[in-house]
Amino acid sequence: MPHSSEASPTDPISRAILLTRAALPGLRASGDAVVVNVSSELGLLGMAFCATYGATRAGIAHFGEGLSRELYGEGVHVLNVFPGATGTPMTDSSEAQAEHGFNYESPEEVAAATVAAMIGAEIIVVRGQPMGQMLTRNREDPAAVGQMLAAGQDALDRRPRPTTPASEPHPTEKPRPRQDSQRR
Repeated sequence: MPHSSEASPTDPISRAILLTRAALPGLRASGDAVVVNVSSELGLLGMAFCATYGATRAGIAHFGEGLSRELYGEGVHVLNVFPGATGTPMTDSSEAQAEHGFNYESPEEVAAATVAAMIGAEIIVVRGQPMGQMLTRNREDPAAVGQMLAAGQDALDRRPRPTTPASEPHPTEKPRPRQDSQRR
């Protein structure tokens, strides 16, 4: 396995790390620099059909969070941006549209929020649908969040879904204790 500084430049996390590390000497020398890591709200909460994308965005966010602490007091500010659904060519082809509860921001709105956060020396910008309550609920009861998201996914998912026998819990449910009539 390659050392982290020798990671493949073809994946998003490695590209962000390699580019930032290459720029750090100049950023440190300036004494007043900003590193902006663009993650995604999908880097905060795992979603069906977005696991790989979400994992790369979470990796970028964790790199930024660690880098912020590493560079504390050195004149290099690190900002992590978590855009929500943003109107791009990728989302233009998505079945997830307004009638399914998806509201897309424009890239210009995300950019304006990012610039405002840079000027205000913020360390995080979370855009899109309200994530705070969802993240708290996901920490406290991930099965409930999984059920809620699965219910919304049904409206989008046109493919037949496998059925789960009633005796087996859905994969997103917490295992239930057995209700045996005898105790051991």
